[in-house]
Amino acid sequence: MTHDTGADDDLHLGVGDVARAAGVSVRTLHHYHELGLLRPAQVDPRTGRRRYATRQLRDLSRVVTLKELGFSLREVGDILARDLSEEGMRRLLLTRRAELERRQAEVRHRLVQLDAHLRLLDAAEVGPQVLTREVPALRVAALTAVLADDAERGRRVEDLFARASELADAAGASRTTPVGRFVPVTDGTVHVLAGFEAVGDVPGLTVAHLPAARVATVVHHGPMDGVGRAVEILDAWAVAHGSSPGTVVRRWHFLEADGEDQGDWVVEVQVELGTGEAVPPR
Repeated sequence: MTHDTGADDDLHLGVGDVARAAGVSVRTLHHYHELGLLRPAQVDPRTGRRRYATRQLRDLSRVVTLKELGFSLREVGDILARDLSEEGMRRLLLTRRAELERRQAEVRHRLVQLDAHLRLLDAAEVGPQVLTREVPALRVAALTAVLADDAERGRRVEDLFARASELADAAGASRTTPVGRFVPVTDGTVHVLAGFEAVGDVPGLTVAHLPAARVATVVHHGPMDGVGRAVEILDAWAVAHGSSPGTVVRRWHFLEADGEDQGDWVVEVQVELGTGEAVPPR
């Protein structure tokens, strides 16, 4: 909290002066006074007139900034009471930044999830449709492996996701958006990435930065043993639109994948457009 200043401080700022300098209302300053966030340096006991020291503009600036960054007034009061150093404030703001990034990722996930359900409603009438859209770059905490293109690949991918889930849960990390990426290589193997969109590091998982891309997508609903149909549709579409067979880079974004029963799982299967060649995951 800010404290009353001594009588020798510069007290030439009235409440109107401070309000104009900080871009807030006089009513807001009164409210901050009532809450103890910014007490005037001096209050005339007869008239109630408030006077502020010039140095209190810095205190007010910090209050306004913290509020604009999403902290509640109670949180602002707690922060001011701790009288943080610059390094302490830096750590606090980095923590808030990570929190906002997590919220942003969750909102982005929900929007894609909503769009997927709208597409499923359309698919019930006309069948699965291929759409193209831009996807943002993703920071993914994942396990990676090089797998042969054989019948066991699906099971081994499930094992990667299961292990990645265990590590994420142990670290208390978000598993809102599971992501898989499959990059074919000229020797017939496939570079697989299986993990979750992440803000921070997760012990045991490798951080991979998936580039922003334009993708073609089909929404798959139901058990993963039926996802092959969506993959076939996308592969055929990609080849028809100029991709070379054997170089198609795929992504799976799991929009709903809770529990062992896969009946209600929703996965957006994606093909990266314009990849041009078989490359390992970036």
